[in-house]
Amino acid sequence: MNDPEKKPALLRPQIILAAWLILFCVLFSFSKAPETLNRLFDDLALSQFHRKVDPQLLLISIDDNSLSQLGQWPWSRALHAQLIDRLSKSEVKAVALDIVLTEPAKAPTEDKALADAISTTRMPVFLPAIQADRANLPGLRNGWLTPSETLKSKPGQWVDIGVHVDPDGILRSLKTPQSDAGAMPSLSWAMANSALPQISPQPAGVWHIPFAGPGGSVPAVSYVEVLKGQVPKSLLAGKLVFVGATAAGLQDLFITPGGGYMPGVEVHAQATDALLKNLHYRHLSTAWSWVLAVLAVIGLLRLFGHSASRQLALGVLMFILAILGVMWIGVAAKGVFIAPAQALFAVLMVYPLWSWQRLEWVSRFASEQLEKLHPDRALGNLFGWSAPRSLHAAEDPLSAKLRTIEALHTLIGESETFFRTILEEHPHPVMIADTHHRLVKLNELARQQFALTEGATLPEFWGSDTWNSLLTAHESQELTLQVQSGQSRIFSAQAFSIASGKNQFTLLLLIDRTEERTLQQQRDDTIRFLSHDLRAPQSSILAMIDDAREQTSESDNRPLLDKIAAAARRTLSMAQGFLEAQRAEHNTVNLTEVQINNLALEAIYQASANAKRAGVTLTLEENNALYYVQGDHELLARVLQNLLDNAIKYSPAKGRVWVRLSTNHEQSPGMVAIEVEDEGPGIPATQREQIFKPFVQGDAPKGDKGIGLGLHFVQQVARQLGGNVACLASPMGGALFRLELPCTDVESL
Repeated sequence: MNDPEKKPALLRPQIILAAWLILFCVLFSFSKAPETLNRLFDDLALSQFHRKVDPQLLLISIDDNSLSQLGQWPWSRALHAQLIDRLSKSEVKAVALDIVLTEPAKAPTEDKALADAISTTRMPVFLPAIQADRANLPGLRNGWLTPSETLKSKPGQWVDIGVHVDPDGILRSLKTPQSDAGAMPSLSWAMANSALPQISPQPAGVWHIPFAGPGGSVPAVSYVEVLKGQVPKSLLAGKLVFVGATAAGLQDLFITPGGGYMPGVEVHAQATDALLKNLHYRHLSTAWSWVLAVLAVIGLLRLFGHSASRQLALGVLMFILAILGVMWIGVAAKGVFIAPAQALFAVLMVYPLWSWQRLEWVSRFASEQLEKLHPDRALGNLFGWSAPRSLHAAEDPLSAKLRTIEALHTLIGESETFFRTILEEHPHPVMIADTHHRLVKLNELARQQFALTEGATLPEFWGSDTWNSLLTAHESQELTLQVQSGQSRIFSAQAFSIASGKNQFTLLLLIDRTEERTLQQQRDDTIRFLSHDLRAPQSSILAMIDDAREQTSESDNRPLLDKIAAAARRTLSMAQGFLEAQRAEHNTVNLTEVQINNLALEAIYQASANAKRAGVTLTLEENNALYYVQGDHELLARVLQNLLDNAIKYSPAKGRVWVRLSTNHEQSPGMVAIEVEDEGPGIPATQREQIFKPFVQGDAPKGDKGIGLGLHFVQQVARQLGGNVACLASPMGGALFRLELPCTDVESL
């Protein structure tokens, strides 16, 4: 049933569709269409968010009326000097002359008059500089064409008037390049800074302008009217004045996103308005466009996997509106433009690709599934069924498929009877529930023990918490349930998820563990009695022996007392061994961070008295590092104590026992090794695995035999902590026990 060939490859269509979409989207991105579409959406979005410009802004237009009254362009620079004097007297806040003055005037007196007017006024007057690409142009300084020499009395007031026109001929941004001598402030930033000195630094590189509206959005007065004093002072006072050409004949007009033409001087004025209002409009990188496209496609694929065909077209439309909505909200709320062309193209391509691919896959899948119903299949062989001969003959493929389906109907009926029989004869209660947690099948044993019938809701019977726990658990759980007779029984319950076509079922298997748990409880009680209740009288015997030693003066009784004490200690050791084995086998460990170095020192200190009596020297060899593990300090201390006691027991008089700490990343990466080595007789290779079994021990040369639980306890604790222990041959001829535990940290000394 778990053969993947027997299930529809549900993810395969989505994967194939995603591959096709990636291919088409990559090809689409290499064309000019995405850039053109994104600019179109960019312009449409910007054109919907017009605003009023700052009342401080004012254009002084070099318009057709001024040209007709003052003569052909260019005018004498003395006129510009008169204009500046007029504006100075009108208490204008700042003036930007969007007029190229890179070449000297024909009459030097004109440049002098303009320079004097600029130098004597208290208001800042900004003159344009132009970024140049050729280093041999006259007047070029550090890559910039600046005003002529006679106008350079205030170099701090030179500004950049560069604009950036996109390949489609529309001006959407300003260009603020860097020169060798540093950044040249843009005209718009310089004007905004004169009104708000604390304004944020000017944007570097290409800066997208959040236009306030189409051309004519900034109030304007005629150049000649200001020059002749026909504009009242109240209209000029406190203004940020931009002087530049607006007449069509002067060719300083640009197409902007709002539609129509806009003079270059108004472009700078609207950029200044955005800076004064701290409005920034930026385009996110192309990567975000692809992220939007991927999210949209993933959402559509999930929708296509769970929706009917008639809902797919509506889903595509909703995703298109959602993509445009994301773009619209980004522009309106944050001044951020996410290019939607890639996402829209991907969404539009999903529907036709999915429709074609789904039809092709359904046809191929039907043929493949029918071909799999071959006589050598296990189910067919079980009931003696084989595919009709027409499936293999040169006949009409459709007729062959229909006859195969007819034969399959008979097979399904026979298999249903077969599996119903298996369910009824199962020796344990078995239940099958649907996706609504209602019983659809159960065997007779389940009916008898729990008085359940088809249609019963299992959460009501089990309790919602218990039922949900069964559904989400990956292992069996023990439950105490009351059967129909009124008795409480212990069951091991496990739920299995079963998929059958479009349907999902849950199979619940209950195994009665009551007798097994009763026997286990009796065993635990016996071990607890042997290992716990026997410890108290043995401790009392040892205490009474100590008292008897102090009270008696007859040396003849001391050997007898020593033998009784040894027997009592042996019994106490056996009880302690049973208790430790029980704890290790039942996973009762308390994990904390344990420093192995300190643990080894503690174990050596605890074993020092025993080693001294036996004439054995204990040596700790460290590796200039502190090792940490996650473990139970008490159990690990007992583990090391067992290993040391074992090494001391088998070591000869005047022998040595070494304790080593190290990490061996080649053999056991990520593990800390604790080695205990002695100079005893060693352990034969054939017995090195057997000694870790319960009640198995070697021959103690000193006659001090244990009960054979110490090394078994060491192995159980090591396995619980994710490590291992092994007995190896020592180069000294004795035994070497290596305990390896997962190392959580190492600190160098």
